[in-house]
Amino acid sequence: MIKQFLWVAIAVLALSGSAFAAECAGEIKKVDAAMASASLHPSQANTVKTIRDMANRLNQAGREQDCLQAIGHAKTLLANLGSPVK
Repeated sequence: MIKQFLWVAIAVLALSGSAFAAECAGEIKKVDAAMASASLHPSQANTVKTIRDMANRLNQAGREQDCLQAIGHAKTLLANLGSPVK
């Protein structure tokens, strides 16, 4: 009984990590799309791209929560610059 519970708990944790990874990857794509249509000053675009790249590295490292936090900063910055992420 305890072994079954542990296996179920491990499976739930593994699947939840995959869900966050997919969520983060989707948010990165949204930032990419917003940047493609945005008219930003080169320094502004570079700042957003740097944050986006950091989020991508965090996602690849399995740090999904950190990735989502970083991509949230990029989305906020884009919104403040007049190019909200949809």
